[in-house]
Amino acid sequence: MRIVIVMFLAILVSACETIKIKPIDQDYAFIEKPGVGYVFGTLTQTFVKKERSKIFDDTYISHIYIDEKVKGSNKSYRASVIGGENNIQNPDFPNENGFLFLFEIAVGTHQLDHWSAKEAYVTIMPNKSMVPLSFTITEGEILYLGNVHMDLGFGKNLIGAPVTSEVVPEIRHLFYRDKRLLLRKYKSLSNKKIINAPLKNKFWAQIEA
Repeated sequence: MRIVIVMFLAILVSACETIKIKPIDQDYAFIEKPGVGYVFGTLTQTFVKKERSKIFDDTYISHIYIDEKVKGSNKSYRASVIGGENNIQNPDFPNENGFLFLFEIAVGTHQLDHWSAKEAYVTIMPNKSMVPLSFTITEGEILYLGNVHMDLGFGKNLIGAPVTSEVVPEIRHLFYRDKRLLLRKYKSLSNKKIINAPLKNKFWAQIEA
């Protein structure tokens, strides 16, 4: 009886778990599918040079999430950019630490709803819920969300070591730059309709109490 109960609970947890989807790889084979479209944009981050403690890694990671906070959804989408003063891992742009993301996503309404940033053992998250930024996907088309830019600010912790202390997320409209990068990375999409409808909030605000 105990084994049956354990197996039932494992199946229940697995059924309720949200599937976390990563951006499409550059060598992805695009196939026409009913009921799906695409969404793309870029994620960039900036950080200031500063005196570093030798015990901390010189790596900053910014994440954005789509449908992470949607009740009843069994899928969420995460894009990430990783970099540092001497550690640029996503060189999609020559002068910025940036990464282009592209997701295959079901038609209908979705939302960009959350962000986080990380450095070594420090994780920064909004202290309130973010205003959800909604967008609509049309079958077979590619929707441009914009450039989500994360400006990382720094302070010192209790022992005086410099750490990430604040993040200011900004949504910039850089469609033609980002479209060129999209078609350079995914050449098979050149015949797709690309919709320039970036999210409207310039500075991604938190929900007021």
